[in-house]
Amino acid sequence: MKKKKRDPKLWWILVLLNVLVIECSASLYLDAADGEAHAKLAIVLLGIAIAVATADFFGIIGALA
Repeated sequence: MKKKKRDPKLWWILVLLNVLVIECSASLYLDAADGEAHAKLAIVLLGIAIAVATADFFGIIGALA
């Protein structure tokens, strides 16, 4: 059985994409004007974090399969 060679660039791309998405949404949260906007953006930030975690899971499974 041959062992597949994995490209290390995939992991760097995954890390940089995660940082970019979380940083972008966190900056929107910090720039919000009032409490109502903070509450809405907190929910959006939580949703983005769940989406990124799900995408990471499937990306890792796909890379290791």
